[in-house]
Amino acid sequence: IYDYNLNNFYGEDYFQLNGHRKGDVNIDGSLDIADITFIIDFLFRGGSPPEFIESANVDCIEGINVSDLVYLINHLFRGGPAPSEC
Repeated sequence: IYDYNLNNFYGEDYFQLNGHRKGDVNIDGSLDIADITFIIDFLFRGGSPPEFIESANVDCIEGINVSDLVYLINHLFRGGPAPSEC
């Protein structure tokens, strides 16, 4: 559960039990180009935010921005580090 007032993410056990993991922005159970597309839509095309907003904060730096997009691209296509819980 994301607490917008405190800018904190709670209940990681809940998401792990349901197969959620950082970077799975569209919550389909995998990290793939669809997650990259979701972030692009959200950032640049006025798309809806991720259901679990912190799932898109893959670089663990405040907020969702282009650096999260680059991080996920590097992971999927260049062998970069996998997103991890912050």
